[in-house]
Amino acid sequence: MTRKDYELIAAEFKQYSNCDRDHFMHLYAAGFEPEPTHRARASRLVLLANSLADRMKLDNPRFDRATFIKACGL
Repeated sequence: MTRKDYELIAAEFKQYSNCDRDHFMHLYAAGFEPEPTHRARASRLVLLANSLADRMKLDNPRFDRATFIKACGL
């Protein structure tokens, strides 16, 4: 995989993580607590990003895992 591929994947993660963050902020502002399913989805997103980062590091030893996770917005 190339840097361009990593950036594309991170951008997709960021899109979803931003949606979750905006949704949580809206719920908190309205005085509601996010449902457990929303929290579970956010947790799965973090787990998936970390799992992919592990695989990408195996594919490319120069892959910067921390930069990828940060680019994912997680």
